[in-house]
Order: sequence, then structure tokens, then C-alpha cells
Amino acid sequence: MVSVVPFLPSFRWYASLLQSRRDNLTEAEAIASTNEALHMAGKGFARCSIRERDKERSLAVAIAGGNASLKRVNHIPSATLSEHGDWRHNHLKTFEAIYGKMPFFTEVYPLLKNCYEEMYEESLASFNRRLHEALLSILLPSPDSLHHHLPEIARERGLELADSIHPDLSLLDSIMCFGPETLLPLLVWKEK
Repeated sequence: MVSVVPFLPSFRWYASLLQSRRDNLTEAEAIASTNEALHMAGKGFARCSIRERDKERSLAVAIAGGNASLKRVNHIPSATLSEHGDWRHNHLKTFEAIYGKMPFFTEVYPLLKNCYEEMYEESLASFNRRLHEALLSILLPSPDSLHHHLPEIARERGLELADSIHPDLSLLDSIMCFGPETLLPLLVWKEK
């Protein structure tokens, strides 16, 4: 399987990834294992789901050659972004409209904006990686924090938060609501 991070992956994807990391897989192994376990394929690497009121909304990045270029797994790492359709600007406006009043918007949005505004030709893999690193910077002060024992009170809080999380939405949705505390339901997700 391919070790490319999907576009703004789901909460479920991150829960699986962090469990793989806690099981001492390397980052590349954990990403590939998570992609395989969750059957990531094709346009799933260029699309995510976010919440819009009480329904899901899909966001997609534009790929040079269209989504058909993602049908073959070996093409995913080399897929490049297209700038047609002004998707970068549209995504940022969508984030503002949907998450602008969420508790952690002012902390998260500048990180997203920085990733989106780097306007040079790049691969889908590098764009997704930058977004992934931005989200992880909110959750993990250091990679070592994954291997610490979770105190009982933190585990209970994680289970409490997990009840209000839609696991198939982008992790962005949970981070906008709960900020760094999103790490707790991610770490206890397998208990649900």
C-alpha cells in the first residue's frame, strides 16, 4: 500500500494511525498500514468530508489530469495539483464559513491558510503532508507524547469527547471543536 497521507484525513484514519505509531511502526509504515486498513484508494487521497450544518460536505483538491490519474496506486505519490477552479481560495472561504465560530478556529485557521497559500507547483503528497503536519502540531507537542501512559481521568475525558465525534469527518472538524484535547478521543477510540 502507498504511504501517502490522504487529504485532511478522517478522525478514524488518525485514530488508526496513532495506534500504529503506539505499536512502534515507523511513520511511513503506520501511514501505509492505516491506508490499507481503511481501504484508501484513488480519489480518496484528494477528497475529505467536513460538517456543514447537519450534513456532510465533500471537499476535493484539483489534480492535474483529473481524478482518473489517481486510479493506479503507483501514480498517487507523483500526482500533481492543478490550479484550475480556484479551489484553494474556495476551501479557505468554506473553512471560514463553516468553522469561523468554532472554539479553536483562530488557532487552526492560520495554519491551514499557510499551507494553502504556498502557490507553487507541487505534488498532492507534499500538500497533504503539510496539512497533516499542521494538524499534528496542534495535537502532539512532541512525538514522544504518544508513548506516555494515559491517566484514567484523561481516558475518561477521551471517551466522553468520543461520543460527540463523527469518525468519518476530517480530523479538522474535531480539532476545530476540541483543539489539542482531540488527542484524548483519538487515543481511546479503539475502546468505543
